[in-house]
Amino acid sequence: MPASVSGRTVRSVAAPIRREEARVAEGKNNRRASDAARPAKETGRQLRRLERRLAAVRDTEARRERQLEKARRRGVALEATIAALRPAPEPGPPVGPAAYCLREKRRVAIVDPEPIVLRNGRAALAGTCPSCGARVVTTARATVGAVPDGRSGDPAES
Repeated sequence: MPASVSGRTVRSVAAPIRREEARVAEGKNNRRASDAARPAKETGRQLRRLERRLAAVRDTEARRERQLEKARRRGVALEATIAALRPAPEPGPPVGPAAYCLREKRRVAIVDPEPIVLRNGRAALAGTCPSCGARVVTTARATVGAVPDGRSGDPAES
């Protein structure tokens, strides 16, 4: 008979043991028959549990595949929007001498290029930007023979 301890029902551990002893004494121990069926029963339960887990994993995989496909479609739409908003690329590299325009932050062809000599003796080309009219300068690869202060720009002569 269950006993009540501080509002909780507690079952006696001795009762099932006594029932088991009575079955053994009477020779009616049905445990052995159920022991043989138990592994099959446990295997069936385990199999059903694993099948449920596999179904859950497949559902998760299908959901993630749908999410990935949706993200891919959004990416394609964003790329199309970006391509539409981007300015058209220039038809090719600038023809003739080119320099970096500081106002437009890009390389441009120099309009009316004229050779100049920098203070350090390097040769350069100066001109104007074709689109904004800013002065643009680019250095040449070699030095020029004469520098404004009268020295030669050739480092071999010094």
